[in-house]
Amino acid sequence: MINRTKAHNLISNLLVGFLLLTLSLNQAKAQQGEEIHLFYGSVDSAIALSTQTNKHILLDFYASWCRPCREMEKKTFHDTALIHLIEKNFIVVKLDADSAESKKFAAQYSVNEYPTLLVLKAGTNHVHLRLEGSKPAGLLVRDLKFALDTD
Repeated sequence: MINRTKAHNLISNLLVGFLLLTLSLNQAKAQQGEEIHLFYGSVDSAIALSTQTNKHILLDFYASWCRPCREMEKKTFHDTALIHLIEKNFIVVKLDADSAESKKFAAQYSVNEYPTLLVLKAGTNHVHLRLEGSKPAGLLVRDLKFALDTD
């Protein structure tokens, strides 16, 4: 009979394995389709995965009614250099301003403007870089590289 600790560890390892497999498949698709692949779990799950992968987390706070957010989605996030940088170094979680989870984290991180991008250090919920407002791809690449270089 398996005790609770062993069962918990087994479940945790299976979950992390599944998340790593999902991330690997997303990266393979990104190389073929040239798009940023999102992490479709909770922020807490992304933090757990970032511990295993040693990737930073990129929280993208956006709103469907936000024109600069839509422009970044259409233009900025389709830049090849930006896609490669993000896919290699970040786990991306998009947070819709109107969702309950987004409101929770927006309050926690004092997000009052959209779009807002937050870089969290790998395995933590500590903000390493905060970017507010719309940015062209070249500036975003520069800022994200700065975050990686000052880690």
